[in-house]
Amino acid sequence: MASAVTQAMQDRGPEVLAVVVAITCVSTVFIVLRLISRIGIVRRVSNDDYAIIVAWLIAFGFSFSICYGTSVGLGRHEANVKPEYHMTLKKAEYAFSVLYVCDSGASQVKVAG
Repeated sequence: MASAVTQAMQDRGPEVLAVVVAITCVSTVFIVLRLISRIGIVRRVSNDDYAIIVAWLIAFGFSFSICYGTSVGLGRHEANVKPEYHMTLKKAEYAFSVLYVCDSGASQVKVAG
């Protein structure tokens, strides 16, 4: 029989969820503050701002897919994931893999102008 510590270590989903939600909230706050300063103070929205919004939207999708994945077994050992969640978890893993690559590219865009 596994000890309580071993059983607790078998599910890292809550930690993954907490980190993803915290980082998403922090990034959202900074992007909103930037847009407020650009619209309210500078009174000019540039292509950089649009690129940031696109990158944030992709990052939000990435974060959402990770959060959804934790609800269907992400963070657990594969043996501890319910059989009916295996395909759903694989789809979530595929989604956040693709969105990670897209977000990495989108966040590196340099807009001329």
